[in-house]
Amino acid sequence: LKSPLNVWETCSPAYNEYNGYYNCTWNSTGKKEGYWDIRINATKTPYYNFNSTFLEDWFWLENVNATSANASVTPTTGGWSRVFNYTIDIYDQEGDTINCSLYISKDNQATWIYKGSYVIPGIAGIPTQGRCFIEVHDFSCSDIGNDNWFKWEIEDGEPENAWYTEPIQGPNITESQVSITYIAGNNTY
Repeated sequence: LKSPLNVWETCSPAYNEYNGYYNCTWNSTGKKEGYWDIRINATKTPYYNFNSTFLEDWFWLENVNATSANASVTPTTGGWSRVFNYTIDIYDQEGDTINCSLYISKDNQATWIYKGSYVIPGIAGIPTQGRCFIEVHDFSCSDIGNDNWFKWEIEDGEPENAWYTEPIQGPNITESQVSITYIAGNNTY
């Protein structure tokens, strides 16, 4: 089998079903998405001629996108000096390694700022399931308001399959609540 990147892989052993058909099993988990070619070589010595058949673009291998749910930020409202935790649940039926990248907007989606990424490792043949999370703690008092948004970019190893979640409003940034405790003094006010 020839991948879309022109890399050859072998499907063996080939089993003779003794009815004119041969078969082999090839594990497609984690393989490149796109059209794959097949070359079938047959030989038996002595007294038989070699035969090679090439089947171009014989099948399309589809890498199914990961799905996401429960994107959130906690707290939903808080002072600008707090730590805000962004999370999203991910599921990928093919066992791909998933990279979640967080983007936030502080100006009602006019611009987006990359804040970091989280990787959920995949194991071929076992569905990938987990939660991506990023902590953000660099808001300033100029970010006070409800014009803050966030979204995630989800990547599964196939660049053409990368996608963004729908933007979600939040968090609502408020003034930070502080308390000052007087411990000891030197006769000053």
